Amino acid sequence: MKSAVVKVTRQRGFTLLELLVAVAILGIALVGMYSLYMGMQRTTYNQEEVVDIQQSLRVALDIIGRDIKMAGLLVPTGTTGIAANSNATTLNIETASAYYNFAQVRDGVEVTGGTATAALAVTTAAMTDLFTKGNWVRVIRPQNGDQPANVDLEVDSVFRGDADYPVNPLAAPPTITLKGWPATESLFLPGDIIARVTRSDPPNPPPPDPSTISWTLAGTDLVRNADGQGNDLIAENIVVPDPLDPNAVPLFTYQLDDGSEVAPLAPNVLTAAQLARVVAVRVTITANTVSQLDGTVRPRSVVSVIRLRN
Repeated sequence: MKSAVVKVTRQRGFTLLELLVAVAILGIALVGMYSLYMGMQRTTYNQEEVVDIQQSLRVALDIIGRDIKMAGLLVPTGTTGIAANSNATTLNIETASAYYNFAQVRDGVEVTGGTATAALAVTTAAMTDLFTKGNWVRVIRPQNGDQPANVDLEVDSVFRGDADYPVNPLAAPPTITLKGWPATESLFLPGDIIARVTRSDPPNPPPPDPSTISWTLAGTDLVRNADGQGNDLIAENIVVPDPLDPNAVPLFTYQLDDGSEVAPLAPNVLTAAQLARVVAVRVTITANTVSQLDGTVRPRSVVSVIRLRN
């Protein structure tokens, strides 16, 4: 009888060298994946800052454009929309209201001197929504910018009119009731404009007349100042034009009625003759990135030529 022969198969594992090679390959792969991930993170972060700057510049350009289009609106005859002391880095604007809140007087009315309060009917109920009790206003004649009352008036109340106005001719129209009338009578005509202005009762100083809007650089910040009430920050990290660099791009370039352009650098400003001839303003705003992870400065710019409408 033959004895049983048991065949044993020898089992072999990985050698130390094989394990080291596998670990090394895995490490290289992980380093590559991590480097790729970090690169994507840096790119994403950098791009987010660039997008934020571009969006900030677009917002600033939109606000400046609105201000320029309103320059000279309802100001007295002979007053220029672009005001004195404007140059390549400062833009001064004169307009009826820095708030752009207006209502049109519907009916002619005579207010007796010394009247406590008087209501002025306006053409639509929506106009009353732009005013609240305590606002200050001027009533302006569009034809020449004159003010029949010749004083700033305070809003006492607003009324949106009867629900069936203007369908029902007997319905009460929307009105804005004003107080602070002068001792002399005031005659208002249909089409006169009620314009909101900065509060002017003591101890606050009277606001400028017409209202003023100033755009300028405070360091590298682009700021807007309405009626001298303080600077509102609009955009940051703005590139300041170098007066010693002949290739520097001005923040504001003024186009005159003969097609020429002027952009005097501070302390120089536009002359009175040039102010009267400005028909458009080229606005060029450039801002730098400051928080890029790779340390690269990536400037971004927006440019627009905005024509004066008044």
